Amino acid sequence: MSTEPPSQWNEAFSGAPLSRQSLFDMLESRLPFIREPQFVSLRVAEKLEQTLSPRLTRYLHATGPPLLKFGVAQFEYQAQAEADLEGRPSDTKQRYFLEAQKHQGLHSKLAELCGQNVWKTVIDRIQSLLPDWDVVVAEEGPDRQYFSGIINKVTQQGVFNLYLTPVTGGRTEVYDVQWTPEVLKYRDPESYGYWPKMVEGRGKVVIQPQVCDLCLFSSRNMHKVFPVEREVGAKANTHSDTAEPVDGTRGG
Repeated sequence: MSTEPPSQWNEAFSGAPLSRQSLFDMLESRLPFIREPQFVSLRVAEKLEQTLSPRLTRYLHATGPPLLKFGVAQFEYQAQAEADLEGRPSDTKQRYFLEAQKHQGLHSKLAELCGQNVWKTVIDRIQSLLPDWDVVVAEEGPDRQYFSGIINKVTQQGVFNLYLTPVTGGRTEVYDVQWTPEVLKYRDPESYGYWPKMVEGRGKVVIQPQVCDLCLFSSRNMHKVFPVEREVGAKANTHSDTAEPVDGTRGG
């Protein structure tokens, strides 16, 4: 995009340790991503993968590659195109909050089965770095709390921040381009991704973690997830947003 300043990202970057400064730098797009190796034990990772894989279900209104998840995504209750706004039920947002309520105990139940509340471990770590801030799940008043920590899968690939099983392929490319309303002109009407043209010539980094690694990047940066090689297996993680299209660039 010609209006963007020159990118300062180094494609050879392999991730910074999680710290207060790196967290702020990531959110401001000064840092591509954060990596914490061996964030959980291999035993917990294997138990989570075994527990979650049979429970994955399809996303509502998903286009493009088949999308599976465990939890509820906000975008399932959003208009997917301008035409969707016409005749849209007035209680759509409230239905999202009611569905989110059903999943509020998800991570506690997983902890009982797997021996660790991984979602809470991540939140507690972030809170320890930001003692002067409240790290909480967003809400809009009583009984209107957003769901955080969705577990999801794209076709034969789970797209997460915490990697639970070995994979070949399945890399994530993150671009030095942040989502703004102006990029909607690059939106692919056949999916929830964006045309690759919008990131041409921009700096990018590749995230290809090892099992048990925790990786964080700003989802406002355009990003693309590639498929894993099917015969090797799947990967899974705990992700607080949505899965990304294999054949499109995503941001927002």
